[in-house]
Amino acid sequence: MPSITLFPDTTFVSSAQPDTNLSYYPLLYTGTDPNFGTCIGLMQMVLPSLPDSRVVSAMLQLTGVVKSGANLSQVVVNRVDDAFNINSVTYYSCPAYTATDSHYDISESDLYTSIQIDITELVNGWLGGTYANNGIALTNSDGISIVQFGTNKIVYEPYFPRLILTYSSTPIPTASPYGMIL
Repeated sequence: MPSITLFPDTTFVSSAQPDTNLSYYPLLYTGTDPNFGTCIGLMQMVLPSLPDSRVVSAMLQLTGVVKSGANLSQVVVNRVDDAFNINSVTYYSCPAYTATDSHYDISESDLYTSIQIDITELVNGWLGGTYANNGIALTNSDGISIVQFGTNKIVYEPYFPRLILTYSSTPIPTASPYGMIL
């Protein structure tokens, strides 16, 4: 099956800098940090036209470069409910979001390796029109740890976040006066 790799735009918002847009930052923070306070990572990506309105799989690939605390930090993928501008969003203007079942428990051994979070259901919701594609909010609500992921501003491509879509290239059957053509 064919696949396509997308490179999302990223930023994060910080309760300690509630009026500041941090889209220039080379890392994507999620969780609680002594300097940045509560942080929410935000991502946006434009989905391509595909031969079907569903994907077989959608894997969000992230590379953690910093993690505080020895315990696992659960990073949750949330569906962003409202439109926002990645280059101007702040903590005060952060869009509403809804939790999904997609998450990953990050440990210190996950640092500098790529993790994958299955977001197939979310992407199929976007493609099928169930939800508007306003992006993703990454949260870590344990209140004590921060996880920092590489972004495309880190200038080291293996750490860039990716969305890998795998889809079927099988043509959709069409109606015919002689029955279905397969």
